[in-house]
Amino acid sequence: MTKDAEQLAALASVIEALTDRGIDSWLFGGWAVLLRGDDGAVLIPFRAGRVTWSKEPFGDDVAELGGVRARVIPLDVLRSGKSHPRDDASDAAKDRADSETLSRVR
Repeated sequence: MTKDAEQLAALASVIEALTDRGIDSWLFGGWAVLLRGDDGAVLIPFRAGRVTWSKEPFGDDVAELGGVRARVIPLDVLRSGKSHPRDDASDAAKDRADSETLSRVR
């Protein structure tokens, strides 16, 4: 099994485990998983606790890669988030590059 296939299989396993437990989740950046809180807010789970990313729900957009289906963050939400670069210079450079890439996605 190739490394890509191994990663997709692991991702499918994580998505299945969350779904089986009734946990709404979204894939972000490959391995980050976002969760929906009881109030509908989108949360980032960290070991030290959960942090709210958005108080607005992300919806149920689904994409597929290599046979693995996952909820994904809507394109308009990604574009909005990257349209305002962060303060740190390296983070801001990444945000500008991401924004440029997202502007070409249809």
